[in-house]
Formats: sequence, C-alpha cells, structure tokens
Amino acid sequence: MPDSVPPMVSDSLSPVFVSMIVFGCVLAVKYAVSLTSFGNVFELLNATIAKPVMLFGTSPLALIILYTFTNILWFFGVHPSPIVNMYTPVLIACVTANVEAFMAGTPSTDLPHLVFQVVFLCMNIGGNGNSIGLAIDMIMAKSERFKSMFKLAFVPCLFNINEPMVFGVPIMLNPVFFIPMVLTTPITGGLAWLMCSLGLGSGFNPTVSAPWIMPNVISGLLEGGILLALLVAVCVLANVILYLPFFKIADNMALKDEAQSTK
Repeated sequence: MPDSVPPMVSDSLSPVFVSMIVFGCVLAVKYAVSLTSFGNVFELLNATIAKPVMLFGTSPLALIILYTFTNILWFFGVHPSPIVNMYTPVLIACVTANVEAFMAGTPSTDLPHLVFQVVFLCMNIGGNGNSIGLAIDMIMAKSERFKSMFKLAFVPCLFNINEPMVFGVPIMLNPVFFIPMVLTTPITGGLAWLMCSLGLGSGFNPTVSAPWIMPNVISGLLEGGILLALLVAVCVLANVILYLPFFKIADNMALKDEAQSTK
C-alpha cells in the first residue's frame, strides 16, 4: 500500500489478500479434483489415505506394533495417551463394524474384526506394559521395598492404572524392566491372537463394552463368556512368568540395599 494509506487501514487489508490467495488455491484444487474420477476432495483423501490406513491399522499386527511402541515411550517417561488417542478412530471403526455385523446376524466367529478386538482386550492388562504380571509377582517379594510397593500399587494396577508402578518401582528408566516392558505386548498379543484363532473367542459379543478400568478378566467374562475370560487369564499368567526373573533381580538388589542401610 502507498505511504499515504494509514497503517490501521493497510493492516486491516492484509488478511484480505492472504484469504484471497488461500481461497483461490482451494477453488483451484476443488476444480482440478472434480475433473478426476474421484469427483471431490473427500473421496480422494478417502481412497488415497483413509483406506490404506484402515487396511493396515485394523490388523492385529498393527495393534501389537503400536502398543509395543507406546511401551517403549512409556519406559522413557512419555505417556502413551497422545499416541493412542490418534489411533482411536481406527478402534472405533473396528468396533462399529463388528457391532453392525453382529446385529445383522453374523456369528461371532465370522465378525470382520474379531481377532482385533480380542487382541486389544489382552494388550494392556494392568496398564501399558501389562504390568499386572509384575504386580502379581510382588506377592513373592522378600524386600520391604517391594512388599510396600505391592500394597500401594496392586489395586490400582488391577484396575488398569499403572502410574504407581511406573514411577514407584520404578519401571521407567529402569534397565532391569526394559525387556519385559517391551516384550510383554508382542508376546501377549501373539498369544491372544493364536488362542482366538483356535476358537477361544467364539462367544465374543461386540455390543457389550466394559469400561477401561474394569479388570480385564471380568471384561472378558462380560464380553465373551468363560472362554474369553480364560483367554485373558492365560495372558495374565504369561505376563507373570515373563516378569518373574526380572522381578527377582530387582528384589535381590533391594534386599542388598536394605542390608547395607541396616549396617
């Protein structure tokens, strides 16, 4: 604008020119896409981005990879919620597809995403990293430190709240627990996948949805009956076995520290 134009006038007109450029680009893209077979931008995005994402994202393998990655982040102190929240639309799409198929009379064994939902049920038993296994192992604690931690953290962990475990044990930045923290998800997820393929998820009812704080064994009982509850219980046992040798190392280290403090 010329120098004779007051600053308040030129400043007020600046956004107008920017808006004209933006809207011009949008109209150009809209017109260009209308000449294609897609017809509009929404169909273009759905075909080129949404469908491939849903195709890969709705597989049990993608679920296992995602939650293994969030376990690594959680180990380094980054809470998994922001990552999982971005994945929520995929979860909702799978649940909705299962509900629609079930309501249409499809047997539970033929649901489009049966394995996906069953694996998801077994992914975070006791919180990210399936820390319920470690909480149960603490029943055998010899050190006062882990006896006290068991009293503090077991009940929250039972309801899938594992912050007391992550920061209190601690699991976070503790090299003793890095391996089970990361491996428990692919092992448990793979085990659930296998058992579901063998028919233990045959009674699954996608119209029943327990809250995330519900103990997973009870959630399995409500959503799929005794067989699904048994599947979850087997996954819990696998977590207990996986964490046990690492817990014994940490417990023995705590015993030595307490002995030295006593001396």
